[in-house]
Amino acid sequence: MTQVNKQNANQMQTKEAAGVRRFAKTDYRHWLERVDMPGRCLTFGVHLSYRGRRMRFSLETANKDAAAKKAARLYLSLVAKGWDETLKQFRPEKAPKPPSPTTVGLLLTAVQNLAEVRVSTLRAYSQAIRTIASDVAAIRSKHARGKSKGRADSLNTEEWRRAVDALSLDLLSPATVADWRRRYIERAGDAPDARRRAENSASALIRNARSLFSKRTLRTLLETMPEIVLPDPLPFSGMEVSQKVQSYKSRVDPTALVNAGLAELAGNPAKLEQFKILMLGLLCGLRKAEVDTLQWRQVDVVGGTISIETTEHFQPKSHESEATVALDEGLAEMMKEWKKKATGPFVIESQQKPNYHKRKNAYYRANVHFRRLAVWLKAHGVDGRKPIHQLRKECGSIIATSSGILAAKSVLRHSTIDITAKFYADHKKRVTTGLGSLLVPPTSALES
Repeated sequence: MTQVNKQNANQMQTKEAAGVRRFAKTDYRHWLERVDMPGRCLTFGVHLSYRGRRMRFSLETANKDAAAKKAARLYLSLVAKGWDETLKQFRPEKAPKPPSPTTVGLLLTAVQNLAEVRVSTLRAYSQAIRTIASDVAAIRSKHARGKSKGRADSLNTEEWRRAVDALSLDLLSPATVADWRRRYIERAGDAPDARRRAENSASALIRNARSLFSKRTLRTLLETMPEIVLPDPLPFSGMEVSQKVQSYKSRVDPTALVNAGLAELAGNPAKLEQFKILMLGLLCGLRKAEVDTLQWRQVDVVGGTISIETTEHFQPKSHESEATVALDEGLAEMMKEWKKKATGPFVIESQQKPNYHKRKNAYYRANVHFRRLAVWLKAHGVDGRKPIHQLRKECGSIIATSSGILAAKSVLRHSTIDITAKFYADHKKRVTTGLGSLLVPPTSALES
């Protein structure tokens, strides 16, 4: 017999001599001598040890037998279920707290803190996921379009944003988003054109919202913010969204538009800024934000170029958007005169100060001029939903016709030629086989 076994045998003999019997830990009698009531306590308690962890439990009774029986149940629970489940049942205040579900607002704040997405891009992503989540949860805004507008249960903008940001991301499962998309399209009615626009809008909203869950963003989030708990499956996971492309069809006479601008806008000091916007959009293909933030230091009136670059007020849409845009000679001469009379650093004069990085919504310091020009354009046949942006499309159409699609891509600064071909460039010249002339009868035959 080993020395250890001898010691155990001696201890057993000593206890037996003292009249103490040994019981299994699953037997309540084992715990009769182990429950205690220290100090001024009015109820029994017990210390339990299991798998390297030790904790005291209150047994909430002054009856020793009842206390021992509860101690036995506690031990059985530890063996069968482990510490976490036992604590949930007997000491919930010590049980590990389940992670709080990540809300829409927490996700947006986390992505914003990553500083990997530019402000305007994050604004589009944020608006997309809030729009979808609010629709799924039936949270209505007073500024919503359609039947929700003006309802008594509608919220103002701030109330709406707070309510939506408090929603759990668990709400946005692939199934609920698919159901939302179906209802969104159905609201457009049966008219083919309206239905196509609704399908494209729904697809765009899903693509923007899904971008918040890109692999790069998720990897950074999980590395830097372990408290972020994302649903499984991820919102928008496995969703295929297609866009029914409607290529740009030019219905504008650019020559007539320029002549009308010269006659009605250029010579009127109150409308000069509208004319500048018209020229920068139609002749240079600049985007609205590029026009709004363009500064004179970006314009080389001698060399006849405009540099689209990152400034304190503007970040280009993509790497391809940073480029030099050539000015027509006539526009370069005009800009020389505009620069001489400039009262500030911006090409488009406005009383509004730049405030791009502090605003939650899209902001244009020259918005009053944009609105007035949009009205003017519609009166002159530019009838698209976004007449200012249509100037850029018309610019691409003109260049594609005169110099080819590659030249149009270069001027419009697209990342791929597919974007230029699908959405912007329309050949204004009629392209035919020429064989139709054979179908026209000779003049002599017509006279007879």
